[in-house]
Amino acid sequence: MIVKIINSRTGTDIALKAKLADNFWIRAMGLQFKRSFEKGDAIVFPKCNGVHTLFSRFNLDIIFLDKNRVVTNVIENLPKWRFSPFILKPLTVIELPAGTIKETGTMIGDELVFEKSECP
Repeated sequence: MIVKIINSRTGTDIALKAKLADNFWIRAMGLQFKRSFEKGDAIVFPKCNGVHTLFSRFNLDIIFLDKNRVVTNVIENLPKWRFSPFILKPLTVIELPAGTIKETGTMIGDELVFEKSECP
């Protein structure tokens, strides 16, 4: 499933094509071996407390959400071949292209809205 993610505080689109990692294979592969990850792309990991960038070609921005989709933690520009901290509270983690958090002004405490995307 593809969703659009909007910051309700700013009205800014965080991702236009966010892929929901809702099965084993999508979760296991993530961005490993992907050749592109562009502005507007994202991967959403439900029931997740941390991610890694092993085998990824990209630095990432990471957003951690609680059960109400409120931002609890952010990591900007997580380098390739690294692990994010393990966060106990979040229920969802979003991987975004590096620079997205700064560009969209996303902050801890912001509520994110998920809508069905029109993008294929």
